[in-house]
Amino acid sequence: MMIASFDHLDGLSFENLVKGKSVLHFAPEPYISKVLKKYASRYITADLTSNKADWVLDISNMISIQSEEFDLVIAIDVLEHVMNDKKPFRKSIES
Repeated sequence: MMIASFDHLDGLSFENLVKGKSVLHFAPEPYISKVLKKYASRYITADLTSNKADWVLDISNMISIQSEEFDLVIAIDVLEHVMNDKKPFRKSIES
């Protein structure tokens, strides 16, 4: 079973986005995490407060992450909890 949204977005298929890619997943949901871990070549989970994630990481201050280190960053239901929600994207927009 694939994640439904990946199957219904033109050009954004699960295969293109995840399979064989390096994925960073913030506030990982258990079911989605299970599927991504199976298909990604590298799968890292991150959360600001959870001890269940691989990394403790603030999405608005990711200075420890190298540019282009991940092919895909997933943050479902996360940005509405971030005080400065534009900051996580500033580096990629300026590049």
